[in-house]
Amino acid sequence: MPSFITALQGGLPLVLARAVFVAALLSMNGTFVFRALIAPKVFAQMSPVLVAPIERALFRLAWISLAVAGVGIGVWIFLQAADIAGVTGLGPTFAVLPEVLEYTQFGHLVLWQAGLLILTGGLLWTRGPVGVIAAAIVTGTNVAMQGTHGHAMAMDGWFSPLFVADGLHLLAAACWVGGLLPLILVVHLAEPEVGAIAARWFSPMGKWCVGVLAGSALIQGWVMVGSLTALLNAPYGTLVLIKTALFVVLFGFAVLNRYGLAPALLRAGPEVARRRLVRSIAAQTVAGCLAVLAAAALSGLAPTMKM
Repeated sequence: MPSFITALQGGLPLVLARAVFVAALLSMNGTFVFRALIAPKVFAQMSPVLVAPIERALFRLAWISLAVAGVGIGVWIFLQAADIAGVTGLGPTFAVLPEVLEYTQFGHLVLWQAGLLILTGGLLWTRGPVGVIAAAIVTGTNVAMQGTHGHAMAMDGWFSPLFVADGLHLLAAACWVGGLLPLILVVHLAEPEVGAIAARWFSPMGKWCVGVLAGSALIQGWVMVGSLTALLNAPYGTLVLIKTALFVVLFGFAVLNRYGLAPALLRAGPEVARRRLVRSIAAQTVAGCLAVLAAAALSGLAPTMKM
């Protein structure tokens, strides 16, 4: 078994629950950002009859992401409370749960996040442009708040450069990785030329997100890892290398999609090109989910800056 798995605080189930919640949160925010910034440009090239099913699919994706986030945060709270209190079993964990929520920083912050999920559900019923923008802001706030559970908050507190880098890292991941499933829906449901337009409009935002992700990751790595020895020999460093490799894979898929597969939608055989692009974006999404899992595992490991 890899050393970083045995070193995880709280165990693998806690890491998985946190990762599921974060992945669903990124998907929610990415969907709303896509609907607010990318979809209007795409819909302008389509008839209202063709827009309607894509619009429904985007909101269905947002509802599914909200439901998964609700389950994820519930399981995460339960397992984290057991870890904080040092108890096992359903009965003892339920017994300490109210105290953990009332008297710990984790409890206070996660209740705010749960409240933002409820607010998001209310905004989903509106469906208008104002509601979409408000939902993007609310879910973005929730994404940024996830940084309050990380090492940056524990080390330097609010508004430190490390904490700001952590928040920007999460928001960039939401806009880029969280926007991949909406992009798949448009490419799959719209005409091939419209799918090519969607990929082209998604690319500039993706480039900005890649830059923010790379820059914030360098700041985090410089502070948290601390040395080449720690990077190569410590469990924390091993996971940083794995996450970096997944980022390279994500970037490689982005280049392939934008400059290889998306333009093929405008040439002969667009249906074949569409299937290839959908499969490629789906594989990119899987790589993104694995990166989220690696990030969740990093939160359960002690940084190695003193090695």
